[in-house]
Amino acid sequence: MGRTYLFISSGVVVFIVATAAVALFISYRNDVTNNAPPVSLSNTHLISSNSTEDIKIRTGQCELFSKGDFDCNGSVDLIDFDLWVREFDGNNLQPRSDVNGDNVSSLIDYEIWREGFAKPQ
Repeated sequence: MGRTYLFISSGVVVFIVATAAVALFISYRNDVTNNAPPVSLSNTHLISSNSTEDIKIRTGQCELFSKGDFDCNGSVDLIDFDLWVREFDGNNLQPRSDVNGDNVSSLIDYEIWREGFAKPQ
């Protein structure tokens, strides 16, 4: 009886310590997330009109588009990856992240972006 009681009580102590550790981790993570500096949107370009620049962006007529610069902001970056992820489900009729011209945002387009991202211009 004594050994069983000791074994069960040891297990309970381990469970309580593990639960407390997880609670502290979640609390720390939430504090870090809530105190994070605001995200800068200075590198983004929002399409709001039919200017020549906006048409270039929507049709992929910019210098680095063939390297994976889907938003035509002059660099192959994570914003382009985010655009590809949002269009990858195949529901867009004219995806901006379609580099190879098959009218689908596919893994081929991702591979082109990945190579462009790995080798910055």
